[in-house]
Amino acid sequence: MSKISFVEGLEVCYKQMYGVVRFVCDEYITVCVRTFPNEKVRDVCLIVYPNQYGLVTLAKESTK
Repeated sequence: MSKISFVEGLEVCYKQMYGVVRFVCDEYITVCVRTFPNEKVRDVCLIVYPNQYGLVTLAKESTK
């Protein structure tokens, strides 16, 4: 289980992909790995369920 407290805007790495936490709820978080500034509907976000939180690291930790 991950010890990270997820909040929107947190920069993370998930399965070797850099992204930003976009949404947080009790059932899952979303990590956006590709954004389109003028077309938000095209953003690519991944759903991460609690059993996968261990695969999420803080972006700054993953570069050490």
